[in-house]
Amino acid sequence: MNSAEYELEVANVVERGIQDGDHGLDPSCARVIQKPKYYSRDRERDIEFDASVEVTRPKESDPFLYWVIECKHYNHNVPVDDAEEFFAKLQQIGGANSKGTIVSKTGFASGTIAFCRSKGIGLWRYDPDGEPAMVVQADNARDHAIIDGMIECHFTPHFFGLATNGYLSNELEDLVGCEVWTIGQTIESG
Repeated sequence: MNSAEYELEVANVVERGIQDGDHGLDPSCARVIQKPKYYSRDRERDIEFDASVEVTRPKESDPFLYWVIECKHYNHNVPVDDAEEFFAKLQQIGGANSKGTIVSKTGFASGTIAFCRSKGIGLWRYDPDGEPAMVVQADNARDHAIIDGMIECHFTPHFFGLATNGYLSNELEDLVGCEVWTIGQTIESG
């Protein structure tokens, strides 16, 4: 599987969950876009991402929330520099109106996990050739095992994730559900 195929697989996983109604988003109000481009005033041009979910209120045409997804198809852990760059791009395109998740097949450097937790960026370690899994706050042995699974390249479950609100899981459905719940909380408070 190459980078483009991996990006497509991740977008399809998110799309299936929305269409199946598993994640609390009305499919008529949320759409997955592959290779979206969003304008940056700082750059005075668009920034292209791998995928996004645009959430629009009923009877409105413009999205009020962007869940931006960046895929890293590396043969090594994602370094913190990549997360810092992604965070800067998110700030340029929407600030408070955007949430971000980085998805990797191989995992993340420990500094990347710490940075993303502090900035509210979700992390998914997802291997489409295996069984899904998910991530939660490291408050117990299970959570520490999930964080280890996000760092180590040898793991049994094929998904480990950190939601944008800090929740850790090794189940894809659970993590996407948590992301959608977080988006709902953002909507209610916004």
